[in-house]
Order: sequence, then structure tokens, then C-alpha cells
Amino acid sequence: APQNDSTFEMYIDGTPASKLSPYSPWYNASFTRSTYHYSNGTVSTDIEGFVDKFTSAHNGALINCTSWKYNGHIATYIRLRPDNSTDNNTDSKVRFHIRGPRPRYAVIGQGSSITSSVAAPQNDSTFEMYIDGTPASKLSPYSPWYNASFTRSTYRYRNGTVSTDIEGFVDKFTSAHNGALINCTSWKYNGHIATYIRLRPDNSTDNNTEWTPIFNSTSATVGPFSYPNLPEFRVKFTKHKEVDKYLYQSVNVNLYNGNGTRLGNTNFILYGRKVEADEDYPSNTSITGYKRFYFDGPWRGATGCQSRRLNFDYLEGFNFEMQTSVGSSNMFQFTKPDGEVHSESMDHCSSFSTWQEMLQEAQSADLKLTTWTQDLADYFTTEYSVNTMSDNSTDNSTDDLQGILKELKLLLQA
Repeated sequence: APQNDSTFEMYIDGTPASKLSPYSPWYNASFTRSTYHYSNGTVSTDIEGFVDKFTSAHNGALINCTSWKYNGHIATYIRLRPDNSTDNNTDSKVRFHIRGPRPRYAVIGQGSSITSSVAAPQNDSTFEMYIDGTPASKLSPYSPWYNASFTRSTYRYRNGTVSTDIEGFVDKFTSAHNGALINCTSWKYNGHIATYIRLRPDNSTDNNTEWTPIFNSTSATVGPFSYPNLPEFRVKFTKHKEVDKYLYQSVNVNLYNGNGTRLGNTNFILYGRKVEADEDYPSNTSITGYKRFYFDGPWRGATGCQSRRLNFDYLEGFNFEMQTSVGSSNMFQFTKPDGEVHSESMDHCSSFSTWQEMLQEAQSADLKLTTWTQDLADYFTTEYSVNTMSDNSTDNSTDDLQGILKELKLLLQA
């Protein structure tokens, strides 16, 4: 960079390399910081260490190097083979899927199926659907979900992929179903996908959302509000033509305290590019990107969270709705035109509990969309809406949210 960067830090699974515990497997790598001035004026700020002998304790570590001064980062996972391994190839993709009621059936008094699946190289006997923490296979007869009669099945595709499925059908939704957390977890493949059940009253006439166009700009400020009644920002992507070049879209939600100081922000990056469709992936558009959150202002010293580059192949093009729920572990949710829902969770982050603490100070927020693709609107347009909740809301979907999230976290760590 043009100047020395004293904020540049290497994080190993969220812990600064400069503050590793002596009990960490990375401690003896003895990471050091140095700078070097090139003849053209560029200054390189370097952090390096050496591991004498890798062990299984090093495997899977996330190495993330972040500059707070220049607001950027680069990261990689440590992937190690067993010392006697001759298999240098990774396993096939493991894909999770979940779908709640389609929008037209997400109404008290209507009925709908609830489905989830994991597609993997092998059958997954550990895959389970949890409803507010209770396995669907062990629901009490007094549970409103009992009569959905959830069943498990498997299907083997021609390419060898095995889909393990769990599904049930609710004949008639009631208020007791509203706000339920459906979490589908594979212990074999160490992953999960989740969604909340959001139902409208049966006498609702507001079946249409008012959308406001937004492009490379910031929305109006939403607030004041108080925790836990946090707004949810929705962005509707409407496709106009096929992708034929590299596209970029950033979706951010900024959070402020009562003085207007930014406390933190979510940051979701979407990249689009043209690909060749095949049997496994029928779309001509590939969407990849990153999911992140950062701290700012009085919380700047806290560690943010950044994912590795992800493939969002379930989107199959820029024609979907994206919801950012800053208070939910499933912070980002995508709904396709057919009602199929996919969630991107952030509860794996070591600093997620710190994020939850920060949210208690938030009193206003806004949505910011950015892009460097000048003709992006030729490919798709974006509009936004905001779901707000008053302090005296009777919507049970946020009641005891913290308790649910804590129970879920304990469940996933069990």
C-alpha cells in the first residue's frame, strides 16, 4: 500500500496471531511483523510464521488477514492430507436445501409442505430436522407440528449424488406455528440450513409489498427502534437479460447508535459470471461471493467475521429476493420465485455473540447498495422494502429470539 499499515493483522480462527495462547497449535509458528519499502514508494506490511510440523489440530483453520486502515482482507483455509494419504482430490459438493411455505400459502389458515434435504456423495443417517430445537422424529403429540407427519427418504441421482430428504405437510397453519425456527443439520457433513416460519394473519389484505427502487446508493434511514425490534431489509432482484460478463453487487446494512455513530455493518458480496449449463447446473449464470459483518465506532476493536468465497448455485440467476436480518443467526435469506428459501448463517462466527451485544445499542439503520458495473441495471434492477416491528408488537417471531439462538448454538456444539 502507499503507507505502512499498523492495523494489518492476521487472525487464526478469529484470534490475532499476535495474541495466540501458548496452548494454541499455532503458537510455536512465532508469527512476526515486518515492513519493506520498495523503490517506487510502496510499503509492504508483512506477517509471517513457520510451522515445523503440521498436526491434525492445524487442519481446517481459517487464516484471515485484515486491514482496518484500507478496509480489505484476504483469507484461506488450511487443508491438510493425512500423512499416508494418496487421495489428493476433495469430496463432491455437499448441498443443503430447505423450503418453507410459498408466499401465497404463508397465511394462517392455509396449508403447505415443509421440506429439507442434503445432497452428498453418501446417504446421511445423521441428517435431522429440528423444530425449535426438537427433532422432527421426536415431536410430542401436543406439538402443533406433530400432525405434519415428517418422514425421511433417500434418492440416488444418476451422477451418484444421494439426496437425504425430510418432509411433512401442515394441513392448516395456526398462530402456534408462527415464528418457529426450522433447522436442518447434518452431523456427518458438519453443516446446516435453517429458516423461520413467517405467517400472515388470515384476514390480511396486504399481500403486496411496496418496493422502492435503489441503485448504487443508500436508502432512507430506518428508526428509531430498540432491541430486539430490529428491522429486516429486503432487496428484490429482477432479471432483465442473461449475464454475459463479470458483474458485481454489494448489499450492506449499516447500524447506528442514538448519536448517529456507525456501530457496525453487514456486507454481502455477489459476483455474477457466464458459465456453460450442464446436467448438474442448468443455469448459464454462476453467482459467487462473500458474507461478512464488521464492527465500527466504539466497537471497532471487536473482530468481524468474513467467509471464504462461496458458491450460491441455488440462485440460478439474478431473479430472487434477499433479506438481511441483522439480529438472526440466519442473517441472509434468499427466496426464489417459486418460494424456495435458502439461508446463509453467521452463527459459526466466533464474534457472533459480540455482534448480538452490539445490536443492543443500535437505534437506526440504512441499506446501501454499491457496484462498479456501470450498466448493471441492464442485467437486473434492484428494489428494497423494510419490515419493521414496533416495541409493542405481538408478533411472536422475535419473542425470546436470544433464547432460541442460544439453544441452537448449544445444540450445534453438542
